[in-house]
Amino acid sequence: MKVQTKLKIRKTHRYLGLFLGVQFLFWTLSGLYFSWTDLDEIHGDQYKNLSYKPVAFDSLMSPSLLEMDDEIHSIALRDIGNQPYYWINKKQLFNARTGKSKDSISRVEALAIAKK
Repeated sequence: MKVQTKLKIRKTHRYLGLFLGVQFLFWTLSGLYFSWTDLDEIHGDQYKNLSYKPVAFDSLMSPSLLEMDDEIHSIALRDIGNQPYYWINKKQLFNARTGKSKDSISRVEALAIAKK
């Protein structure tokens, strides 16, 4: 082997070892952090809104009356701006009282949902 090739291999090996060493150091430090920290703090339980009470809606239309192209595979009732909405197939919003489709939610609505 030429001297030039040996030097390149040694240099590459040195930097690769340094890179892996730093990665293992961070891996160890993060493992220690997660071992010593309360699991509820890691989950973010301190940010939960424990005073939230879900709203009960009445006079809702049947989901079978909605004008949709696809079949309903999943459905959930969502509160957006104190109005009931059906969240269908995890992709479409429909007003649960009027059946009108809602294309998106506003920034203000999204922040209000996050606060709940």
